[in-house]
Amino acid sequence: ARKMRGEKTLYIAKFYFVREIYDSALLRYESLLQGFGSEGFATQALLGAGASALEVGERARGEQHLRELIRSYSGSSEANTAQELLKSHGLL
Repeated sequence: ARKMRGEKTLYIAKFYFVREIYDSALLRYESLLQGFGSEGFATQALLGAGASALEVGERARGEQHLRELIRSYSGSSEANTAQELLKSHGLL
C-alpha cells in the first residue's frame, strides 16, 4: 500500500510538471522525497524537484537537489540528466 501511495504522488508530480505547473510539481516531488525516498523513488524525485525548482527560479534549491542526486546516485541516468541541467543553467 505504501509503494502505491508513492507511485500516486510521483504520477501527480509528473502531471503538474508536464503541464508546466512547476510550483505544485516541486511540492509533490519534495513530499515524495520526504515520505517515500527509501521506497525507490529518490532518483526520480530529486531530478523532478531539481528541475521544478530551476523552472520557478529557485536556483539554489534546484542546485541542491541535483547535486544530491549526482553525489548519491552517480551511476544513474537521472544523475547524467542532472549534470546536463546544471550545465544548461550555468551551475556546473
